[in-house]
Amino acid sequence: MSQPFAVDAERTKSSGYVRSIGGELLSSAVAQADVLRFERLRRKVDGSLHWHFKQPKLALLRHGSGYSSQLTVDGVAFRSGISDHATITVLPANTEVKGEFLPAHDGLLADYSIVFLANDFVQSRVGTRIDRPLVVHQSEALANQLREFEQEADNRDNLFDLYAEGWACQTLVLAARLLDSRLAIRRSARGGVSPGCVRRVDSFIQANLDSALRLDELARVAGLSKHHFLRAFRQTTGETPHQYVLAARIREAKRMLAAPASSSMIEVAFACGFSNPQNFATSFRKATGLSPSKFRQQSLS
Repeated sequence: MSQPFAVDAERTKSSGYVRSIGGELLSSAVAQADVLRFERLRRKVDGSLHWHFKQPKLALLRHGSGYSSQLTVDGVAFRSGISDHATITVLPANTEVKGEFLPAHDGLLADYSIVFLANDFVQSRVGTRIDRPLVVHQSEALANQLREFEQEADNRDNLFDLYAEGWACQTLVLAARLLDSRLAIRRSARGGVSPGCVRRVDSFIQANLDSALRLDELARVAGLSKHHFLRAFRQTTGETPHQYVLAARIREAKRMLAAPASSSMIEVAFACGFSNPQNFATSFRKATGLSPSKFRQQSLS
């Protein structure tokens, strides 16, 4: 069963998540299905539109045109020019965004939509394929998907849940392929590894997450020497193999800690490949800012 969506202001405040946005809310529409929650909102903007966002679900947004942005995404600065087409943003669960949107002229309304997808549904369909944010990006395919859903949400019938599940599957495919294509562009420009190679390595990591994964093993899966693999993998993913493996261990630990049928801390530590519970607790706190027990408490509250 899908976890409840943390979008209520009081719930997000108590759980450590946040959704804060400026401007005056003029209208809103919400549609809920088994695997997603959809919102369409319109705001009046005076000056700039501040935004602070961190949620426990994968989120896809369609932004209106006519805005530039000055944001930090998980602490990394991001700036965009004024968009003349509708743009999209893809935010994996627990991604934090802070900053503001700046309208091209006074009186411009902020008209946007957002979809939250259930974690268990995302995991069952694409695994960890959508594991990095894509911010204020022009994609006609995904923007059109969101527009299409807006129309369906305005005319819901007794088949809406079925439609929503099919729409969500197609949208996840588009988002995963878009992220893969950006990896391919980066590889071509910088001499990294192919998306297919990254997927092979990722699959090997997921299948052996409870083991001590060595660099020579990952290089062998990629079909490269250790030196070439280390350099090319970092060029493509932005992470060293060690950082990538650690991130995978932390993601799996989050999943296990948030599961209703919870394992003990020792079981989580060893299942995720940490050498001992102390090392697990230290690594988890460094990555998330929370102890494993605190994360479990917030996730299950």
